[in-house]
Amino acid sequence: MKTILYCAVLTAALFFSGPVIAQSGDNEDAYKGQAAPGMTVQKMGNKDAYKSVLPDGTMIRRQGDVRVIEGVGEYAARRFLEYDARLAGMSADIKSLREEVAGLRKDIAGK
Repeated sequence: MKTILYCAVLTAALFFSGPVIAQSGDNEDAYKGQAAPGMTVQKMGNKDAYKSVLPDGTMIRRQGDVRVIEGVGEYAARRFLEYDARLAGMSADIKSLREEVAGLRKDIAGK
């Protein structure tokens, strides 16, 4: 009786696991629709199976055989430095535009 029950359970397990194994290769773009705005799906290695959903611009560095995802503190600090550089560039552009406008005003006032 135990042998028949064991065989029946084993047969049912194999029967129902077949479609799951067959479908696992069909979902190549499983992560495609899961990334929220501001997030990207990044490959973590050579295999397509190793993917992570990370914020845009997150750095992944390699230390030996291990891939290390940038921490929250590192990410925030790097992004603030990038924004500071962009802000300094915009300030310089605004300063040159103000000087140009002042020169144009003098030209118009002189005519």
